[in-house]
Amino acid sequence: MRLRKYEKNCFAKYEGKVVALLKEGAFVDSLSSGDTGAIILDKTNFYAEQGGQTYDTGVLTKIGDEGTEFEVSNVQVRGGYVVLMGATEGKISIGDRILQTIDEVDYKLCLAPAHKQAVL
Repeated sequence: MRLRKYEKNCFAKYEGKVVALLKEGAFVDSLSSGDTGAIILDKTNFYAEQGGQTYDTGVLTKIGDEGTEFEVSNVQVRGGYVVLMGATEGKISIGDRILQTIDEVDYKLCLAPAHKQAVL
């Protein structure tokens, strides 16, 4: 097997279920178009900011209603939970099944210098 240096990373899509929603710091049952807020899923492939590395960005799409999306602009760990923060288009409710898609730019290559500087 021949390894190639600096190959573009591939990020698989991943399913999850909405277990909590927050808007303006309070728990809510749903987020609607124009709302900014936070989503906690039962499982996620998004990386939260920690250890000198920045967070992933991407899109959450409601399964069965592809017009409903949540644009993930920040990911943090709070109280042991991975919290996805962003803006909503459509309506997302607790219990909804979500397809998670991480942005697929040459991500790790772009972030490597920032991580190295944070470590130094």
